[in-house]
Amino acid sequence: MMVTMADAQHLLSVTQSFQSWRAGMKLVLRHAADRLRGYHRGTRLVLGNALAARLFESLIERRVPYWLNAPLEQIHVAAGSAPGVTVLRAGKPVRVRARRAVVLATGGFPWSEKLRAELYPRPTGPWSMAPQGNSGDGIRLALAVGASLGTGHAHPAFWAPVSILQQPDGTELRYPHLVWERAKPGLMAVNRAARRFVNESASYHEFVLAMYRSHQGVPGIPAYLVCDAPFIERWGLGLALPGGRARARARLVRAGYLHRADTLRGLAQLLGLDPEVLERSAERFSGFAASGEDPDFGKGSNAYNRYLGAAGQTPNPCLGPLQTGPFYAVKVYPGDIGTAVGLRCNENAQVLGAGDRPITGLYAVGNDLHSVMGGQYPAPGITLGPAMTFGWIAARHIARQPARYETTA
Repeated sequence: MMVTMADAQHLLSVTQSFQSWRAGMKLVLRHAADRLRGYHRGTRLVLGNALAARLFESLIERRVPYWLNAPLEQIHVAAGSAPGVTVLRAGKPVRVRARRAVVLATGGFPWSEKLRAELYPRPTGPWSMAPQGNSGDGIRLALAVGASLGTGHAHPAFWAPVSILQQPDGTELRYPHLVWERAKPGLMAVNRAARRFVNESASYHEFVLAMYRSHQGVPGIPAYLVCDAPFIERWGLGLALPGGRARARARLVRAGYLHRADTLRGLAQLLGLDPEVLERSAERFSGFAASGEDPDFGKGSNAYNRYLGAAGQTPNPCLGPLQTGPFYAVKVYPGDIGTAVGLRCNENAQVLGAGDRPITGLYAVGNDLHSVMGGQYPAPGITLGPAMTFGWIAARHIARQPARYETTA
């Protein structure tokens, strides 16, 4: 998150307008200066990354102590005693007492195989874009002291289609297909029947829901994002970045991440799809570009779609032909960017136990708190917004509680 959507548009248009050239050069020079100063990456932060950084800077300014690499091992809450936790620090258990309360914010459970198996639709797998440390520690340990999970949610997670690169060292690199290439003109998504099943410009959450709906009738997991040569040159495809990167693309092809063929029939054979059906799907899809209307799934039919499309593309910024070889595809899986099911809490973010009574000294915020949207995804920020709001609510409520443990320092 070093560039915004507007920044990316400028970077792709540096040769087309002076305004984009100027904006692009500022970004490139800033990045170069950061690297020359010895940083391992650029220091420019935007979007949620910038928000988190500013909050962390506030913590540093106030000299609030923090421990890294200190995983949570146990929660201690008992009537009449000080709440606290046990964490592992340098491999040794350390008991930490809290003056008033413990606040859980361990990021939900996207990397808990057990909870995924219990709560996610099938099939599911290790396809999350969340940090792998978000394995449900806070939720699991809260359940052990009498908490329970929320119910009545529409979906257990906030979905995103994810492609996966198997790296030579055995690790996996995941790419979330959020808002960049899916809405652009010329990209088509198909299921195992080689047929379209979704408005490719839909939100990432809705895209995965369509994958699961398709899978009920025709195998749709993984699905395939398909494009042609002009598209990948201009917009890229997942980890295959735009702009004449033939060597990089060839490496991705050898790794099995990117699939390439001179013809659509050849591409279908590589993917194990019906060649004739894929050709018909592409032909019909390409025909929509001239009329600017997609009667099948409505790609480019609303303001959200068009905002993410190609500015200046007419009559529909999301529709373009898919007909010039070579052709490319990547497999995408139903990944997530975080979980929606969390601990049942009251309006003060207090974790609820038996009889809907608050567990004294225990609060939950972020993705450890059951989603206030019930697993729906109306807009970006649906995790950051509630996390900040209930963090603030919890802090104010905790500050009004009597201290159960006083420091002697």
